[in-house]
Amino acid sequence: MVTLQLKQIRVPPGQRVLLENISWQEFEAILNELGEHRGSRVAYSQGTLEIMVPLPEHERAKVIIGDLVKILLDELDLNWESLGSTTFKREDMTVGIEPDDCFYIQNHRHTSRRVITIVTRSIFLLMIYIRLLKYLFVCLVFTFNGVLRQVYGSGL
Repeated sequence: MVTLQLKQIRVPPGQRVLLENISWQEFEAILNELGEHRGSRVAYSQGTLEIMVPLPEHERAKVIIGDLVKILLDELDLNWESLGSTTFKREDMTVGIEPDDCFYIQNHRHTSRRVITIVTRSIFLLMIYIRLLKYLFVCLVFTFNGVLRQVYGSGL
């Protein structure tokens, strides 16, 4: 068996790497090793870990979408707090995901319901968000070039 260290793996912008047969404990260890301040995003579901690095176009679309959400929340006079790409994990469901941008809304300090905007390129991520949908306020799903493909949500 060959063992690799994470620092040996390079993922070019716009690309992803899938690692299979990753336990929850290994997923947690990988998150710790990657650290908080990085350019990659991770998604984990039932033993499969995706690590991807967004393209600049992806990041621009994320900023525009996030700004639109902020304007909408302000216009609706809702209290909100931006949490960026916080990692959300549910060990009982064996899923973990990092949205590109997310917001606690309304009673943001006392609720677990949030709006998450993502710019995604993979069915893998979409399936994780659909599994978590009942825990979210709304989840917006876009392609990497910012073209709205589908909106999934609950509690709208």
